[in-house]
Amino acid sequence: MTGDVSSRLGVAAPHVLATPVRAFRHRFPSYAGIFKPRLALHLIVINQFLRADSIVVVGVLFFYARCSLHQTGGLGRWSGTV
Repeated sequence: MTGDVSSRLGVAAPHVLATPVRAFRHRFPSYAGIFKPRLALHLIVINQFLRADSIVVVGVLFFYARCSLHQTGGLGRWSGTV
């Protein structure tokens, strides 16, 4: 079970780390064309923090919902492990 979690983290980590770099590379030129470069960078940074925060919130809600459903047997035929 531990290998499964670590392999998933190994696959997800590069994606999570590359997303802010990709956002900066693709959005900064257009944002800088509309706004001042300093404001463009500020907007991109705020956007990335809001994105990360929303992913964490949804992940935590999903985890607690799944745990509570599993404890009450509310998942029906999916409550067992595969």
